[in-house]
Amino acid sequence: MRARSSLVVAAALLVSAAAVHAGPLADLEREQEALFDRIQPSVVVIATKDGLGSGFFVSQDGVVLTNAHVVGTFATVDVVLPDGTKLVGDVL
Repeated sequence: MRARSSLVVAAALLVSAAAVHAGPLADLEREQEALFDRIQPSVVVIATKDGLGSGFFVSQDGVVLTNAHVVGTFATVDVVLPDGTKLVGDVL
């Protein structure tokens, strides 16, 4: 019976914590989630022998923008699209 009381108290604390986060911070979080949902299809994973990074499409013809440290001195990199498709990309 004691374990059940603790569970009810914990659930009540979680509900109160959620109520505290309403307002401007919750609005900002919703805006960020909406932005992520809109941009996510353009984000790709870039893989080299040295590790992983990310990039995103900046044109309809397949140009991906990333940081120089992601591609290093490699002439080509593996690119994984959001749907899991794997491609080879030329570094410009």
